[in-house]
Amino acid sequence: MLKAALIIFLLLICAIPANSINFEGVYDNEKIVFSPSANYWTCSEMFSSDGIILTKHVLNSEKNSNYTYKCGEFNLTSDFEFLYEGRLIGVDNNNLKFYEIIYVNNKFEEIPLSYNQLQMLFTDVDVIKISDFSSGTYTVINNNEKKEIILYNDTDEKFNNYAFTPELSIINKDIKADIVLPKRGKVIFADISDKQSKSYTIKVK
Repeated sequence: MLKAALIIFLLLICAIPANSINFEGVYDNEKIVFSPSANYWTCSEMFSSDGIILTKHVLNSEKNSNYTYKCGEFNLTSDFEFLYEGRLIGVDNNNLKFYEIIYVNNKFEEIPLSYNQLQMLFTDVDVIKISDFSSGTYTVINNNEKKEIILYNDTDEKFNNYAFTPELSIINKDIKADIVLPKRGKVIFADISDKQSKSYTIKVK
């Protein structure tokens, strides 16, 4: 009972509003805590006596994340992480991939999130797989003034220099793939540095 009450309290103090989910972003030099006994991540150092305190560092020009703690350190593929309901989720904005950081056999590991896992995370948003772009095109039916989607890369394609034309509203500046589509029209997602590269077109009807 006490542990449940503590978890609810931590959810309230760590969560900040976002459009689709409430999460707490983790930024350079910030500390987070993982409790092995509860299998729970939090922004609060009050969580438990067995809590492992970790500090995030931004590594390079690609902004990949590194975490240090008393017993060591580990590097991530992701360049942004956020806390959500006791989990630590990583976002690789260069490649539109998502991960979860877990604790196994006394070490931290980064595992890819599947399409279904991501859709469960963002329940109010349409998650669109890159592999669903037939001949580079995907059609979205928009019955609302605003249509939020997340692009999910389930291929080996790289998206380092890709951008949207026209420029779209990004729901969260730290998650490149989370965007709002126009009510009608066409959106092109392409490499701005290489006009010969593969492009993706989203038709909104």
